Amino acid sequence: HGQWDTGGEAWVYDMQSGVLTTIPRPAGVLAASAEDVNDLGLVAITASIQGGAFRAFAYVVSRGNWWRLPPLPGGTWSMASAVNNNGQVCGWRGLISPGQVPQSAFIWSQADGFQDSGLIEGESTHAVDITEAGAVTGGMRVGGVSHPFVWTPPELVDLGSYKRYETSAA
Repeated sequence: HGQWDTGGEAWVYDMQSGVLTTIPRPAGVLAASAEDVNDLGLVAITASIQGGAFRAFAYVVSRGNWWRLPPLPGGTWSMASAVNNNGQVCGWRGLISPGQVPQSAFIWSQADGFQDSGLIEGESTHAVDITEAGAVTGGMRVGGVSHPFVWTPPELVDLGSYKRYETSAA
C-alpha cells in the first residue's frame, strides 16, 4: 500500500491490485491527510475538522471503518503520524493549540486503546514513527530543549541525555 493526499482528500493505493481508493471523509471532517498505511490497509489519518481543530483517525480500507482518536481529556486536538502491521497507531495529542506544549505522544490500537507517554518533566512528547515491535521514536522537550526519544512502554529513553523514564497507560 501507498498513501498520499492532495486538495483535502486522502487516497490509498494498493500496489498488488493496482486499486486507488479515495478515503471518504466522515461528517464534520473538512480535509484529511493520509500520514501512513500498513500492509493490511489500516491508515493513520490527521484531519481538519469543523471549528479549526485537528483530529487523529484510523481507517480500515477493506471495511470502511473509522476510529476517532480523540484529544486528551480537556484537550482540543490530536494528530496521527504512523501505523505498524500490528494495528498500532502513534501520534500526539494536546491540551491547547497544535504545536503548543503540553502535548503527549500516544500509541493506540483497537485491542488495547490508548497508551500515553505523559508529559515528561512537565513539558511535551510527540511520536513520529512506530516499529513492528511497538517501539515509538519521537521528540520531547526537557528544560526547553528538544531531545529525541525511543519509547517502548513503559520505558521512555531520552536519547539526548540517555535518561530513562517510566510511563503509564492512559
